[in-house]
Amino acid sequence: MGVGWGAFQRNIRAGFKGLEHRHRLAAAALACLSLASVFVAGRHNSFYLLADIVVACGVTFLAAVFALRHAGLAALVASAPLPGVSAFLAAVPAPDAPLAARLCLGLGLVVSVLIGETVAASAASGDTGARIPGWVARGNTRLVTAILAVFLVPALVRIGVFGAYFFLDVAEAGALSVASAAVVVHLGASYCDFGEEYIARANRARERFARLFAPILPVARPRFGFSVFGIACVMGAMAFFGTRPLHPGAAISVWAIPLVAAPVAASSYAVLRDWRRCLAVLLSVVLAAQAAIWLFARGGLAITSKTQAELLIAVSAIYALQLFDAQEASGAIATEEDAIAGSERAIETGALPVCVAGFVGAAAMLPGGGSDLSTWACCGIAILAGVVCAVLFQPAIAITIESLVPRAATIAARYRL
Repeated sequence: MGVGWGAFQRNIRAGFKGLEHRHRLAAAALACLSLASVFVAGRHNSFYLLADIVVACGVTFLAAVFALRHAGLAALVASAPLPGVSAFLAAVPAPDAPLAARLCLGLGLVVSVLIGETVAASAASGDTGARIPGWVARGNTRLVTAILAVFLVPALVRIGVFGAYFFLDVAEAGALSVASAAVVVHLGASYCDFGEEYIARANRARERFARLFAPILPVARPRFGFSVFGIACVMGAMAFFGTRPLHPGAAISVWAIPLVAAPVAASSYAVLRDWRRCLAVLLSVVLAAQAAIWLFARGGLAITSKTQAELLIAVSAIYALQLFDAQEASGAIATEEDAIAGSERAIETGALPVCVAGFVGAAAMLPGGGSDLSTWACCGIAILAGVVCAVLFQPAIAITIESLVPRAATIAARYRL
């Protein structure tokens, strides 16, 4: 696999070999900013925050090495949100700041893993030289902007309309964490070494993982897609109608549905420019979010401002997984066969990073000093449900919509018009 200690040392030496003085200074500045979060955690007298940061970054590093096959890039991915988190902790002395930082660190790590995957895929294809290709940077920028829109719009409405001021800390921590992840990975990836050995190793690994996910490729075709879509509808109906009898307050309130659905639909269309795929993304996000609400109801958990903030972070992470997978499937889609080919390509190339990012997001929400195990379990399981929705249900929903509302080119090809 090439991820042992010797490979790690070679990657680190290769990454710094031949760097200019300013590049070394940039790497040293990144290391200092990452270590600053440890000292800032001590400033808040929070052992749990320090432990969560160390564990979350360690788990992310190991998962990223497994997925990206590059120790230097994995270290960059694992430390990318830390400058934003440390800046938030240094600027906000509120008692709830450690909790907000810990929760939003998970969202930043999810975004960091997904962006790292786009860089690794570009490098494996031989496109990455001294700079990240423009199309990769533009795609990542659109992805990050859409995630921030879905995350910030409900949070700001909660602050301005309902006076939930804990959402102010969450909004600041989440925005800084996600922005830090995007900026640091973009800047630092240019200094990583992607040689011929890495390209060969990464392509072999991608072929193995493509074969691993090959058995679920039929969900992208109408015959199996309709069946999987029916299963998703049954599961969603059971979760929706099973929530109120268990715990009526767990419905959160009617405002939450359009408040989250509107930015999801608008931002996904701005990125994908395909209303059919956007509808598939929206339904997948709603299905995973409804599963989270059902878990809250099943556990009888109180719906407070903090639990709603945790649920918003989980939904934002779920949306990031859905949109990344949809981006992999999007392109020049003119017919139903193009949509099928795009979904199959997304399963082969995007299923592994989505699974890794979802695992990292669930693990990063480990229970610390500010939340209990039940709340973490609900949000963590919801993120894992989002992984299933992204890999399995979204392609099925997309092909169902393509079949029920066919494109003009599909109709012309089908009836030879």
